[in-house]
Amino acid sequence: ELTQPYNQVPVVKAAIRAKATNVGQVPFKIAKLGSDKPLESGPMWMLFHDVNPYMTSTQLYEAIVTNMDLGGDCPIVLDPNRVAGDIPAALWPRRWDQVHEAYRNGYFAGWKVDKGTGEPDIVLPEDMLMPKYYNPYDILRGDAPAKVLTLALRAEWGAIKFNQMFFEND
Repeated sequence: ELTQPYNQVPVVKAAIRAKATNVGQVPFKIAKLGSDKPLESGPMWMLFHDVNPYMTSTQLYEAIVTNMDLGGDCPIVLDPNRVAGDIPAALWPRRWDQVHEAYRNGYFAGWKVDKGTGEPDIVLPEDMLMPKYYNPYDILRGDAPAKVLTLALRAEWGAIKFNQMFFEND
């Protein structure tokens, strides 16, 4: 069954990977509000330069593009530890399927983030960045291009599996 087009269909992985790699190579510039001069140092510049101990800035932008193409959005948890006042110590991108809406009394209250232990963390809306594709059906979550692509790829996936079984079984 076609459940992970990124890992199962080579052309999907190649297309998304090429796009993510190219976006990751674009120089990221950040400036203070009201200024056109890009920051070249300081805590905010460091946050986007050294994203977290396991990820470079290039990998952050690749993660954002890849997650948005596959899931519609790329939830990024702001590290609760702060530096220089209110600047997060790190950014932690998560897969779209590891984050779910949390409601209290029928109102959106934040995000449930799956940390793999069975008990999700609750993250307040102000502690989450949510780059996403516009979704006319959901104001909180993005609309993934891969969802529609998956429908079209089911036939190709069947052909790939048929050819594989054909050659394996002589």
